[in-house]
Amino acid sequence: IGGPQGVGALALGLCGQTPSLIWGGGQEKSARAGTENVAGIAGFGAAVQTSLEKIDYYKKLEKLRNKLESELLKISPHLIIHGLNAPRVANTSFFSAPNTNAQSLLMAFDLEGIAISNGSACSSGTVKPSKTLDAMGCHKDISNAALRVSLGWATKDSDIDAFIAAWTKIIARQQ
Repeated sequence: IGGPQGVGALALGLCGQTPSLIWGGGQEKSARAGTENVAGIAGFGAAVQTSLEKIDYYKKLEKLRNKLESELLKISPHLIIHGLNAPRVANTSFFSAPNTNAQSLLMAFDLEGIAISNGSACSSGTVKPSKTLDAMGCHKDISNAALRVSLGWATKDSDIDAFIAAWTKIIARQQ
């Protein structure tokens, strides 16, 4: 949502047990250790307020994400779009291309000048398969072929078109 790095929110139910996030301290009923980043928390709060005021922005991102996914499916109908029929964030598409290797696709997109990932944002920089997909019971062939595309405040229709053109070129070489 554009807030400071390293700051976020975790919503916990009123019932049940609070998970320990970082061991060592008794803050927040022993859920975490350390002193709060007050400036970061204030910045995150401001980002939340701003994001609520700009709900149309997220609708725009959702339209761009949906365009990306529908164009991908036209080219590669066997593509698996994770969470396609579930409520999800507007700025992210997470999909698997069966019979491909995410690492090879990442390198090909990099050569095209497009930066994407094969896992969650918190594991960027790694080339390991998605732990989330593994936890969901996806076959290794699916989790090893997963890619994440994130859209942001500056994403335009032309960026989606460029990604689709690169996808078409890269997939043609794979066959």
